[in-house]
Order: sequence, then structure tokens, then C-alpha cells
Amino acid sequence: MLYNILTKAIGVLAIVGGFLYLDWTLQSLNWSHPFLALATYFFSVFSFLLTLILVINNWYSHKKEVKPNALSEEDLPSVAIIIPTWREPLHVLEKTIYSILNGSYPLDKLLIVVSDDAADIELKTLVHYLRNKYKVNLVYHKAPAKGSTQRIGEGKAGNLNSAYELIKGFDFIKYIETRDADDLVGDRNFLIKAVTELESNEKLAYVQTIKEAYGSRNDPFSNRERFFYHNVMLNKQAANAVFPCGSGLVWRKIALEDINGFSAWNLVEDVQSGIDALKKGWEGKYLPIIGAVVQVAPEDLQNVVKQRTTWAMDSLRMFFWEDMKGLSFKQKLQFLDAPLTYLFSIFMFLQMIVVSSTLITGDIPIKGDIFIYAFHVMTSILANFIFISALRRNTNVKMIEVIKSVLFFLGLGPQFLISLVKVLVYGKNRKPKYVVTRRENINKIYLSHVLPQIVIIDLILFSVLRNIQISGVESDWINIIWAIGYIVMYFRIIKLSWFNYGFFKSPLVIANTQLKEA
Repeated sequence: MLYNILTKAIGVLAIVGGFLYLDWTLQSLNWSHPFLALATYFFSVFSFLLTLILVINNWYSHKKEVKPNALSEEDLPSVAIIIPTWREPLHVLEKTIYSILNGSYPLDKLLIVVSDDAADIELKTLVHYLRNKYKVNLVYHKAPAKGSTQRIGEGKAGNLNSAYELIKGFDFIKYIETRDADDLVGDRNFLIKAVTELESNEKLAYVQTIKEAYGSRNDPFSNRERFFYHNVMLNKQAANAVFPCGSGLVWRKIALEDINGFSAWNLVEDVQSGIDALKKGWEGKYLPIIGAVVQVAPEDLQNVVKQRTTWAMDSLRMFFWEDMKGLSFKQKLQFLDAPLTYLFSIFMFLQMIVVSSTLITGDIPIKGDIFIYAFHVMTSILANFIFISALRRNTNVKMIEVIKSVLFFLGLGPQFLISLVKVLVYGKNRKPKYVVTRRENINKIYLSHVLPQIVIIDLILFSVLRNIQISGVESDWINIIWAIGYIVMYFRIIKLSWFNYGFFKSPLVIANTQLKEA
């Protein structure tokens, strides 16, 4: 109780600090330099709105509730498990299937469908071998070719929908689990617990669980997203705004029928399908147990950038083009924070141009006392930092993990800007081509993927040296500090471009994936 009151009080302080910063900035804009003033104006307004929405969305957290009694084995319904594949290494898929078979759900009540999007004869042979070896209901299914009139959706959505159409013919199947080909089962009781939740509430369309990952020490690419799974999802639960994350996920079959299968409108089907269900009045549930463990987390920059920019395009397409009619006001706010965070990362990048321009030309966007300006900026930043820290205290997530995750996210601002341009150019009825994330990491130097960050740092260094050369001890130290912050943020992305290559190899460690409730 005290924790919640304290967190809300800090949230209010963050809003007040942001408002005071915004108010002072708007009154102090130097309109004799309209470009710099407008850029500062939009950045200040956007920063305040993002703070406001984040505080509102995290105002309530999901309350602990009485867990439904576990169903007896004879009462457990039949479940189909779809494993969509596209040229994954066979040994990876075999481990995934074995982890399913090693779960606690009765095997005679499972139908496992390996849905192949690559017509791999070796995969078909492996599935038949495993079916005969373990005497289980394991089926190989070939998805219709891309572009076929029989295919509903491209990429993964089309693959899932082809398997779903197959499963629709089996009346005894009540629930459908989706599991990525490289995602092991975490908690052996995951499926029983998820199905028990669904059986206890007929309004539930789906149950989403935690996704963990095997990765390198300190999770440099923020693949585990622990703050998201251990905090954000609980707060979204309070507003019935939990969304599917693709794997470690169980759907109610009739809910999928109600939304005509997995959504094919966006690049990735998971979040969009959840929104479609919520708009129809269904509910989503977050169950804080480890339902999926990624065998090979993306840890080369090319792969990571591809994955994160895909998520950005999905989120931004929903922001600009999705009709949210049918969602409550609270739900709409919950689905605003992701796209606004991507946009904030982009605006941070654009604001860097203002900082560099100010240092080079001496033209400042703020007329007021520079120290008062610094006070307002630091107060606002500190209030947000303390608020995030307060949210984190109710979890096992270390603050350093949160900071590294935020810096990594903001450091990809140039790449997210490209995603934004694509979203706006393609419009509502077209979408960029979806590329499957590789199931292996190719370690080499990816400097070509961080050229924007390299150019940015060169520009910042030039602007700082130029300002010091011209002004000496009277240099614009406030903006120089800002510039140093940008250098730290963007250099971290550059450093990751050669991660695990040559002399920079990092020991692989197993992420904390104890098979117990988080």
C-alpha cells in the first residue's frame, strides 16, 4: 500500500516537473531563430505528453487475485500447438518439440502442428521421425505458397492462418498455443496454468506469459525485456490492455474465429490480433510465469536492428492508421505509450541537430537564463528517473538494466526515423516487406549499420570543439553537457556493432530462467 502511494506521489512530481519545464520553455523561446525555437517547442511538448501518459498508464497495477484451482487431468481440454517454421535449423526445432513433450500437459490431449513455410523435405522427415519415436500427435503441415489465393496473409501470419484453418476442422480442440520454432517451454506447468486461467474466465481470448532468453552476460541488446515483463505488463493487465507477444501464448479457439484468424494487416500478427480481440469485447490475461525461452537471442546488430525496426513499424502503423474504435479510453492510452516512445527516440535524434547548431552558430533557442534552463531540464529528468526507479522497486529488475535498456532504445533513434518514413510513405493499405529474424548470430563488424550514429558523433564533436575554440571559458557548457550525453548514448550502439567479434568476444551465459513463477 505504501509502495503504491509513494509511486503515485513520485508520478505526480514527474508531471509537475515536466509541466514547469514546459511552461518555462514556452515562455522563453527565442523566436528570432524560428527553426531552433520550433524544434525546441515540439520536443518540450512531446516530452511532457509522454511523461503524462507513462504516469497515467502506470498509475494502477494489477492486483493479486485468487488463482483458479488447477484442473484435474481428466478435465483438461484438448489443445493444438502451432509451431510456424521457415528454414530454422533442425536441431533448434527438435529441442523446442522435445521441451513441449517434456511438459506436464497430457500428451494424448495435444495436437502439435509444425507448419512449414519453406517446403523443407528434411523438416518433414524429422517430424515423421519424432512422431513415431514419441508416439504423439505430431503433424507436418505445408503452408500455401506466398502469393497463393489459398493463403491468408504474408509471412508468419499467413503461415499461422494456414495451420489455424487445418485446426478449425477439429471440433475437439478448444485452445491454440502459438510457439516460435526456437522457443523452449520454460515452466513445465505453463500450459496447464494458462488453460486453467482460460477455463476460469470465458471472457478471456488469450493468456500471455513471460518470454525469457539465452544470451550473453548483462544482456547487451536488452533481449530479455525484464522491466517490460515484470512491470509494464502487470500495469497493462489493470486496464485490460495486455497484448500477445507471439510465443508463450495460448488463444481461445472461438476468440480466433471471432476475429477471423490471425491478423494479416500489420507486419507481425501478434499485437494486432490482440487489439482485434479487445475491440470485440474480449479480455487478455498476463500470467507472470516463464512460458517461452528463446534458444538464440539476436545478438548481432544487423539482426537486432531488423527486429527492432520491424516492431517500430508495427507500432507506428497502428498509431497512424489503426481504428481504435471499440477500445476503452484506458485501453487506448495503454496502446499509445509504445508508438510515442518510438517517436520520442526519433525526436531525441532530431533535437541533437538543435544542440549542434547552437554550439556551432551561437544561436540559442532559449532567451532565459541558461542556469534556470538547466535547473528545469535536470528537475524534469530527475523526476522521471525517480519515477521509473519507483516502478522498478516492486520487481527483481535492477536499475542498471532499465537504464541500459532505455539508452539502447534511444540510441536507435536514426533507425526508427527510417521506420517512420517507411510507414508514412507506404500508407495504410501497403506495408514494408517483412523479413524473418535469423535464428543464428553472424558475428562480424557491422559499421555500415551504425553510419548515422557515426556521423552524429562526428558532428557533435565538431560542434563542441568549434564552440570551445570560439568562446573559450565562456563556452555554452550546458549544451556541451547535452552533447556529451548524446555521444555516450550513440557510441554505445556503435560499440555493439562489433559485439562478440574478434577480441571483443563475450562469454555466453544462461539467462535466469528458473522454472518457477516470477
